[in-house]
Amino acid sequence: YMFDAWPTMNEFNENAFRSFKINIAFFTSKQAVEYFNSKGLQDFKSFWVPEGVQSNRFKYKEYHEKEIDIIQYGRQWEWLNQILIPYCTNNNILFEYNKNEKLTTIQFMSRDTFVDTLSKSKIAVCAPRSITHPELANNLSTLTTRYFECMSSKCLIWGIAPSELIELFGYNPIIEIDIENPVKQLNEMLSNYNSYIPLLEKNYANVISNHQWKNIIEEIMSILYRENI
Repeated sequence: YMFDAWPTMNEFNENAFRSFKINIAFFTSKQAVEYFNSKGLQDFKSFWVPEGVQSNRFKYKEYHEKEIDIIQYGRQWEWLNQILIPYCTNNNILFEYNKNEKLTTIQFMSRDTFVDTLSKSKIAVCAPRSITHPELANNLSTLTTRYFECMSSKCLIWGIAPSELIELFGYNPIIEIDIENPVKQLNEMLSNYNSYIPLLEKNYANVISNHQWKNIIEEIMSILYRENI
C-alpha cells in the first residue's frame, strides 16, 4: 500500500514489483494506478485506495466558537501567503501559518496543539502538491489526508480540489479559490460563514461514514478476497 508514489519514483517502483514478483499493489494516487496498470507487468494488478483518517483523533469547536479565521499548515502555498499575510495583518484577520518560510521549525509543538488549533479554525487552505510545489510533483495531483483532517474538524476548505476528491465524494466539497481575487473571496467567506454550515455538515457526515481507516482496511480486504489472494 503505497503513499506518495511520485512519477520520479515510477522506474524504481516498477523494478521493485518485477524483482520481488509482487502481484498486487494499492496506491493512494489514481494516476499511479493508471500508470502501472498500463505497463503490462506479468501477473500484476494495482488498485486505487485513497488515504483515510481516524476522525475520533480530531475534534471541533462549535461554529460560533471558532476564533481563528484561516489556517494553513504543513506545505505552504507561498503565492497565497504573500497575498494573505500582509492583508490579514492589516485587517485584524487571524491567520495561522508557519512563520518560518523554509519550514525548518515545527509549526505546532505537539499533536494536541495542532488538533486544538485546527478545531478552532474557520477556514483551511488546501491545495495539491502539483499547485504548491509543481517542480516536485511532476503534474501528479492527488488527494491526501489533510482534506479529511479538516473535514473532521468541521473546517471549511478553501483552495483547489484534486479531481480524485471530487470523484470520491460525487461533488466538490471545497470552495475553489478565486485566483484573480482571493482577498475579496476570503472576505465574502468570513462575512457569510454561516451559509457554509450545510456544506461543512455534509462533508463531516461523509468523512465519518466513508473515509475512516477502517473503511480503507475493509476496501483492501474486499479487493484481496475478490482477487483470490
